[in-house]
Amino acid sequence: MSGLELGAMAFGTAGTAATAATTGLFGSAGAFSAMTTLGTVGTALSAGSLLAGGLAQGGAADYNAEAASQAALATEDAAARNAFALERKNRIEAEQLSKAQQQAKARRSVAQGTSGVTLAGSPIAVESGAAWQDEFNLTQMQQTGALEVENVYYNAAQQAAKLRTQSALDSYMGTTARTSGALSAGGTLLMAGARKYGGSIYGA
Repeated sequence: MSGLELGAMAFGTAGTAATAATTGLFGSAGAFSAMTTLGTVGTALSAGSLLAGGLAQGGAADYNAEAASQAALATEDAAARNAFALERKNRIEAEQLSKAQQQAKARRSVAQGTSGVTLAGSPIAVESGAAWQDEFNLTQMQQTGALEVENVYYNAAQQAAKLRTQSALDSYMGTTARTSGALSAGGTLLMAGARKYGGSIYGA
């Protein structure tokens, strides 16, 4: 065999080996392809995790928003019941006071009649003063009761307003969390695509 033939054989063998090595490294079933596949799966999992996290946070915020809204309604309902009970209590007490005043007035009249005192001069002045005092006490009781009822409604309205503000804030946070998760997931996929194809999301 000549030297030329030996050289051709050697070159052919080396070329075959190089081709096999190259095919093994970069072929569809090679290490490079496997690494690319793993990277794609990892990117998808990362994006999915970001999206799921945003949805979970959004769901929790929505739950809190609904809870605060229901609490506001419950506060107003409780205030209405308490105010109704308080109005009834105040009305009964006012009626009792008015009845007691009338009984006291009747006793004074009986006492004056028994003693023979006529309603002239000082006695009538005393009776007028007593009537004025009775009217003042009754009016004061009614006004105080009405103020107590107003305070029940006012405090409930303040509390309900705070709860509704918190509900609106939680709802906003839920929307923001879902949007942030979606944007983060999309950004992860875009960056992965840019790296894979050697480009950039801002240009080639």
